Amino acid sequence: MRHRYISSGVLASSLIRARANVLSYPISATVPSTAARLDNTPIGVSFEFDVWPTYKLGLSHVWECMGHITELYGSKMPIRIGGTTQDRSAYDGEYDGYIYPDPTIELHSIYGPKFFDLISDYGGETTLGFNRGDNDIANSLEAALAAKSAASDYLYAIELGNEPDLYYLVWNKPVATAPWNMSQEGENQAEWSQAFLDAWGRYEPILSAGNYAVPIELVEGHPNTDYLIKTAFNSTVKAGVKAYCTHSYALSGEDAILPNEMKHSKTVADMGHYADKIATAKSAGRPYIIGEAGFHGLETTQDATFAGAIQIVDKTLQAVSMGIQRIYYHQGSLGESQASFNWWRLDGIAAPFYGGYFASLAVAGAEHIVTSDTGNDAYAQYVAYKQGLPSKVVLINTDYFSGYGDRNATVFNLSGLPRSTLRVLRMAASSSEASVEDSPPTIGGQTFSNEECTILGDQVIETLDTSNGTAEITLIASEAAIVYIDYDGA
Repeated sequence: MRHRYISSGVLASSLIRARANVLSYPISATVPSTAARLDNTPIGVSFEFDVWPTYKLGLSHVWECMGHITELYGSKMPIRIGGTTQDRSAYDGEYDGYIYPDPTIELHSIYGPKFFDLISDYGGETTLGFNRGDNDIANSLEAALAAKSAASDYLYAIELGNEPDLYYLVWNKPVATAPWNMSQEGENQAEWSQAFLDAWGRYEPILSAGNYAVPIELVEGHPNTDYLIKTAFNSTVKAGVKAYCTHSYALSGEDAILPNEMKHSKTVADMGHYADKIATAKSAGRPYIIGEAGFHGLETTQDATFAGAIQIVDKTLQAVSMGIQRIYYHQGSLGESQASFNWWRLDGIAAPFYGGYFASLAVAGAEHIVTSDTGNDAYAQYVAYKQGLPSKVVLINTDYFSGYGDRNATVFNLSGLPRSTLRVLRMAASSSEASVEDSPPTIGGQTFSNEECTILGDQVIETLDTSNGTAEITLIASEAAIVYIDYDGA
């Protein structure tokens, strides 16, 4: 790969229209006690259950893109196969295809053993979901055992039901009866978990438990992870749980405006709902994961903009710095009903992938991470540590820019830096509203081709001057940067 080095000051001066403020962020020379331990593969991808074969068999650019992240990790990017349609699907061991719409039941699908062969074809850690909402435990257990036979080497975890907190409130699933509160859902999930572990044939941590859509009560007595751990699950089921799981989408209405939605302070506030659940899972000796994530839960075109990519970087780093082990970004329907938060389209790359790749660059190879900003404004700073020393500083300016008029800029003053050389890699776009179709984002000046996700262009790496352990870097509205710390003499 060709690299082009330029002075950070030269680039910044060519972009600044108005300096809004100067922020000072000290960097600890050693890993702070508040830092979170990073998983080796903290960012994964979730595929909607009935679209999994389409992604696996028909979209080569998806796997090329994921290959870039695999290269950063040094191991396959983890995946999850689940979503709403896992609770709209039934297994047929005699079916010779992958999956097809059930002609007798609306919004229902039939899938067969070949569905699981695709997991082995991928060859990476896979979380796999099964239907609980339709209350046919015999069918789901048959499917789970078939998956075990076909792909046991790659099954990281098993989900029993997707977003069961919404079974009655939204989906009116057969398993749920009013009021479907935490005691009913907890007892049902415990019953299914016990039956699954009995059928699995060996007791081991294998279940991804909870899988709730949101971490807060939408109605009184809403199902929640704390109830599973503290009340519903017996010791056998708890021993069979590999991780406790939630989903993460911004709980915003269709009238929400992008300047507010993308702001760092809103992301911090939304993620704050998970803090007590993380602590409860930790007290049970298990990690807490986000099994399905996107910008918004309600369909909105905001998600396909560069602001969506910025928010992915911020949400990811906020999540892992809180102690969430892993976050899977969901890939939903394709084509005319394309989900706006998808990283890919049928024919190419969408803006959110740039956020996912940049977040992967930020965490890859690091061992700890800490957030060091207040969380009260639009400006984020995260510090990643390796071998006990700061190795990367990630800065994010989540101010909105429409693409018209002056574009403000913020100066980040870094202090406490070790004796080092600093390199800067930026993620940028023409505006917060930009989509790949309008103007592709860039990471270090590079883009991804639609055809095979090839990295195009020379990488632009800035050099940053330091003085007495301090340095300044300017970020314009809707921009992110990774500052790499290269130790002098190392």
